[in-house]
Amino acid sequence: MNSKVLRIIGALIIASMLLSLGCIQDNKKLDGNTGSTVDINPQNNDSSVDTTPSNPSQDDEFTSILDQTIVDVEIKDFAFSPSKIIVAKGTTIAWTNKDAATHKIMVNDFLSGNLNQGTVFKYVFDDVGTYEYYCTLHPSMKGTIIVQ
Repeated sequence: MNSKVLRIIGALIIASMLLSLGCIQDNKKLDGNTGSTVDINPQNNDSSVDTTPSNPSQDDEFTSILDQTIVDVEIKDFAFSPSKIIVAKGTTIAWTNKDAATHKIMVNDFLSGNLNQGTVFKYVFDDVGTYEYYCTLHPSMKGTIIVQ
């Protein structure tokens, strides 16, 4: 075989490996570099999201942030802060990793990709409902967002 054919075969093998590892995904921008930002505005086609507006009780300890279009959530000491929030429809949540450890956020069946220290992951909540999210690398890290 000539070298051109071998290069094409090699490129196909590498591309298929990246796809199988989840490094390339359609309609998603994944970036785990320190200090980078990942912006996501998904179309919600997931029927598993509870779209019934919630009315949390006082015991749920939710933080209501209805007057901001961008809400910051820190990832620090292996926890989300605040972890339970109420936001308005169309709000962007910006998670910032302050830990030295890498984290990956799963929200609405979408995985953020690796979030190294200093990385920001943004997700726009365009649909009313209750959204549970967690870190896939540290499953004890959990949060809830209620969109009204």
